[in-house]
Amino acid sequence: MKTIKQNDYRWMVVAVRRHLASITLLVLLASALAAAYAVLREDEYTAYAEILVEPDNNEFGDLAEENNFLPATISPNEMETELRLLTSSRVLFKVIEKLGLTFEPSGLGRVKTDMWSWISAEAKPLEVADEAQKFRSFRDRMTVERDPLASTITIGYRSTDPKEAAKVADTIADVYLADRLDAKRKLFNQTASHLEARVNDMAEWLRKEEAKIEEYRAEADLYDVSGSSPIEQRYATLTNQLTEAKLGLTDAQARLSQAKGPIAGREDWHGIDLESIKEVQSSPVISDLRRQESEIRRRIGDLSSQYGRQHPVMRNARAELDGVRSSITAEIKRIVDQLQLEVEVAKNRVGTIQAQLDEAEQELSTTQSSRIHLREMERDIAGPRRVYEMMLDRYQRSTEQEKLVTDTARVIGPAIVPDAKSQLSGMLLIGIAGFCAGSAGVGLALLREIGRPGYTDADELEADVGYPVLSIVPWVRRSSKEDAVKRKRSLEAFGFIEAIRSVIQVLMSKRPSDGSQTVGKVVALTSCFPNEGKTTLALSLARQASVGGVKAILIEGDLRKDGMQTKLKTLDADKGLIHLLKGEASIEEIIQNEPSSGVDVILGLGPSKEAFSLTRSAALRQLFDVLRQHYELIVLDCGPLLGISDTRSLVGMADEVVLVVRWQTTERSAVATAVRGLERQETPIAGLVMTQVDLAEHMRYGNADSLHYQDRYHAYATEI
Repeated sequence: MKTIKQNDYRWMVVAVRRHLASITLLVLLASALAAAYAVLREDEYTAYAEILVEPDNNEFGDLAEENNFLPATISPNEMETELRLLTSSRVLFKVIEKLGLTFEPSGLGRVKTDMWSWISAEAKPLEVADEAQKFRSFRDRMTVERDPLASTITIGYRSTDPKEAAKVADTIADVYLADRLDAKRKLFNQTASHLEARVNDMAEWLRKEEAKIEEYRAEADLYDVSGSSPIEQRYATLTNQLTEAKLGLTDAQARLSQAKGPIAGREDWHGIDLESIKEVQSSPVISDLRRQESEIRRRIGDLSSQYGRQHPVMRNARAELDGVRSSITAEIKRIVDQLQLEVEVAKNRVGTIQAQLDEAEQELSTTQSSRIHLREMERDIAGPRRVYEMMLDRYQRSTEQEKLVTDTARVIGPAIVPDAKSQLSGMLLIGIAGFCAGSAGVGLALLREIGRPGYTDADELEADVGYPVLSIVPWVRRSSKEDAVKRKRSLEAFGFIEAIRSVIQVLMSKRPSDGSQTVGKVVALTSCFPNEGKTTLALSLARQASVGGVKAILIEGDLRKDGMQTKLKTLDADKGLIHLLKGEASIEEIIQNEPSSGVDVILGLGPSKEAFSLTRSAALRQLFDVLRQHYELIVLDCGPLLGISDTRSLVGMADEVVLVVRWQTTERSAVATAVRGLERQETPIAGLVMTQVDLAEHMRYGNADSLHYQDRYHAYATEI
């Protein structure tokens, strides 16, 4: 494929020039078809109606209870759905039926229908079109577009009658809006009917379930008073009483322990700090007795200064003191006994309340299980009750809204009868058709040029391989009626002979020398593939060298076929190179002379199955050594280089190699592969020759070489 270089667009111009005739023909044909269409078609007019589709924020069956001041919007998906509904067969068939449209063809449509009926016997004319054909015809004349920034839909209809176009556009909008409204009413009716049935079923079910709950509550005595059942209230009361009783018991035990602690194990209260006993301290009896004790003790102190210890007055006073102390002791014991009794009473009260509480707890446990079951029953119907309430609310709303059904879409721009044609003008249509055809032709020309496998330019070939192009050999058609003189003039006029001479001049300028004696030069000609003009070039080189005074010999080195003998019909050889290499002939026996040019020729006289071994024999090298001493130029016509090992052996024996490249045919990758192979073999490459160049085609590329102008002088040179 062609390599496109940056800032090098010459090949594009060349491609267009090469295919200019085809491009012009394509443009003329497209323009003619467009002109015919413009003449045969009828004038058409398009009318437009505009619809605004506003969003419906309410769900089915809901009524808006609050004003929503936020801007309403409709999603692109919803707008696309409206477009599909507008162009559906349901809506369009209603329009067709309402207006009685027939879609009879006329003008160009009539011509197309008649042609198709003539081509296909099964084709039906549009006069008897079936429903599908009517729908397609109507849909082809209709256009529907939506504004991407607004919730509007534009309906267009095309017709040869402008009034009909406006009427159909308005009818489409009206039918579409009516269909939307009917669908919404039907939806509300279906919703209300469905909700009514569901509400009645759920109401009956809830009634039965609630009856079961009430029956169970009565059996388990689970009626609440002030938010709780009687057993719960009794249990709470007993719990409080038990707590109070335990607190009273604890207090009584604490007071008893406080009272018994100081007098524990003592017979009287002497030596005891009665102030530390709270109960004693608060007793008025003990307080009075202690006051008496204090007075007696004070009196005994007063009497002791007057009387002796054994005095009767003193004994009476001490006896009175002992009596008071005995009374105090007795009173303390009475207080302790009373505290002990209070502790026992408190214990009995705690036990009684605890027993009552245990009994209430057992009853509460049984009641709690029943209450849990009751709560489960109530929870089971809580969800259905909410659903029932929601459905009942929706049913009531849908019943009310069914009477107030309105459509959120409306016509905001009725169709206006058009006064201008909706078709492209004839000249504009022809111009567009010509431009498109020209663009397509240019594109195809560029694709064809890019897809060419070979080289068309000697400069490009030199740049790719890095070796000079020695000459460009034109392709000259040969006619059997041409005589030798006219043939020679034709070759000269086309530059063929001049191209061969330029190659000879380059090759002879590089002839090697052994210092004292000039020896002949072996030049091998090879190509990448067969039929690239290699043998013709080799024969022409030998002939022109001989005509120019250079002693030259041509050797056919391709031993796998008999190619040169068919070109040199004047030679009648029975022995050739194969016989020499096999030792069956001498050098003198295989050399033939062409009388017309005077060039010596050694034919191969193949094909030979031993070509591989013969091209590697020492006899072949000896032949070249002998020929170098007698000839200035030895032209070796080798076989194709790629894929044949014989050729690689032959070119290795040559002084230089000329690679033949066929114009526009030899693949670029093949040329690169052949050059790399010769370089690896270290074979000197004299250059390349581009053969079979078509002058008429070559001129279109605008290459600045002598061949570019050669074709113009053909008649001038041949008429001498």
